[in-house]
Amino acid sequence: MDQIATQTPGRLSTQSAADRPIPGACLTLDVTSFLLGRVSMDEVSQYCVLTALAPLHPWQMSIYMVGSDSLFRLVGSFGKGAGLDALHEYSCLEDPHVGAQLHRGRPLATFPLVGMRPEQHLNISELHDGPQVLWPLATANRVIGVIHVRFSAVPDAHETSEALNAVAGPIALALDMSTGSDVIGFASHGHSNGQGILAHPSTLGPLPPAGAPERPLSVVRWGESQGNMQAPPSAKDLTSRQLRVLSLMAKGMTNGQIARVLAFSESTVRQETMAIYRILQVKGRAEAVDFGRTHGLIPAHA
Repeated sequence: MDQIATQTPGRLSTQSAADRPIPGACLTLDVTSFLLGRVSMDEVSQYCVLTALAPLHPWQMSIYMVGSDSLFRLVGSFGKGAGLDALHEYSCLEDPHVGAQLHRGRPLATFPLVGMRPEQHLNISELHDGPQVLWPLATANRVIGVIHVRFSAVPDAHETSEALNAVAGPIALALDMSTGSDVIGFASHGHSNGQGILAHPSTLGPLPPAGAPERPLSVVRWGESQGNMQAPPSAKDLTSRQLRVLSLMAKGMTNGQIARVLAFSESTVRQETMAIYRILQVKGRAEAVDFGRTHGLIPAHA
C-alpha cells in the first residue's frame, strides 16, 4: 500500500494514501460541489464523516443553526451512538464563555487547534467526554450556525483546523442562503429527516409577519409544493456532467470505468451518481437509466 511517513513529536508513524488529508482548497470545492446536488444537511453530515473529513477519523457530526434567540437548532446529523442532537435547543447564553468565543468566530475544542487560546477549550455539560470540536459557521456579518464534530482519537491540530475551515465555508453559505428571500435555501423540518432539498423559498409560502411565532419550514419533495403538483424531473434538473454520467451508466459502465472515460476521480463519479438518484428520486442504476430513457434524458438506444 502506498504509504507516507509523518513526523509527530516523539514518534514516527505511517499514513496510508487513503488517510492523507485533502488540501483545504480542494476540500472546499468538493463540499461545494456536493451541496449543489440538492442534498439535505443529514447527507452533508454523512458526506463529511465518510469522505471529506475521513482522514481525521470522525465518528459523528451535527450541524446547527443559531437563531436570534441564541438557541442551537439541529438541521442535520450523521454518526454512530447517542447524542446526535446533544446541543439541540442549547442556548449559548447559558455559557457566556461559549457565546463570546463563537461570536468572535473562534472554534472551541477539547484538544489544541492551530492558534487556539486557553479560553477556547470546549467544556459544555451536555457533551460527553472525548475529542470534539464546535466550529462556527460564519458569514461576513454574523455567526449563523455551528458544526459539532467528534473524533475517535485526537486528530492532528493543523489538519483539523484546515479541514474544518474548508468545509465550514460552503456549509455556512448554504445555511445563509436559506435565510434570504430571493435565493436558493435549505428546507428542513425540525430535526432534518434526510428528505429536505435545496429549494427556492417561493415553494415554501410567504414569510410570516414580523413578530409572528416561528414555524418550521416544510420539507419539499418532488410532486408536492404547498398543495400544487410539480412537474417531474427533467433534463434541466441535471447538470451536463450528470447527464453524461447517466448516459455512460446506460452503457453498463461501472463508476471506475466512467471515471476513466471522463477523467474524473471515482469519488466524484460516485457523488454525481448519488446526486442523480436524489434528483430523479430513484433507488438505483436500473431505475435511473429507465427513467432517463422514458423521459428522453438519454437516447432510447443508449
